[in-house]
Amino acid sequence: MTQTAQKVYADALFQAALELDQLEEIHTQLAALSQVIAHTPEFLVLLASPAMTPSDKEKVLRETLEGQIAPALYNFMRILSDKARTPLLPQIVSEFEVLYRQHHGILLVTAVSAVPFTPDQQQKLTQKLESLTGKKILMDNQVDPSVLGGVILRYEGKEIDGSVRERLAGLRRSLMGVIA
Repeated sequence: MTQTAQKVYADALFQAALELDQLEEIHTQLAALSQVIAHTPEFLVLLASPAMTPSDKEKVLRETLEGQIAPALYNFMRILSDKARTPLLPQIVSEFEVLYRQHHGILLVTAVSAVPFTPDQQQKLTQKLESLTGKKILMDNQVDPSVLGGVILRYEGKEIDGSVRERLAGLRRSLMGVIA
């Protein structure tokens, strides 16, 4: 099975962070770096520019990142720059985050509801899911009034639709089957 470049780079950084016992530090710094780049995307464009010489790219990285982030992450950024892979950084960060959550047994769950959960509702659903899955749940509550009621849960490519909208659609299908 062929892996995408972003997965290969994310895995390499993740393994290096584990070996150096710097997983938490690199995870935190990578998230912060990602936020900075999200606000200044021209930084990655600059590092990917064919008009920049390798020494110019090295100078930009040295002046902006050296001493600000862990040496392993700094060297990783240098490799990305040397290989013209800096535009992949947002996808690499996403892949790294997946590996980080897997390592810590964290399951990212999107819960879609008609109205926002109260803190108590979110806590109870989180606790229920944690007891069912055996994993720590990181929940994102998204609001979609078309759900009408109930909740749609999405995690690891799966969807559990317990919405009123789906129940009504199922009832409609049953009625159409009886009529037809």
